[in-house]
Amino acid sequence: MLEDVKRFAESARRMRQRLCGYSHFKLPFPLKNLRRAADSRRTKIHFLSSGMSKREKNQTYYNNR
Repeated sequence: MLEDVKRFAESARRMRQRLCGYSHFKLPFPLKNLRRAADSRRTKIHFLSSGMSKREKNQTYYNNR
């Protein structure tokens, strides 16, 4: 139940950011690189908030060669 509430709160925050602009500067450096790589490939990427079990299980990273 707590993850559902957290997901709903994050969704509401993202909706507000769409109306007021999107801030990339709040992401850690490795996630900025991942987002930049996804943007260059015209891919939409959504990040779960920290502490959620799916985010902790996911080990996705971008290898900047």
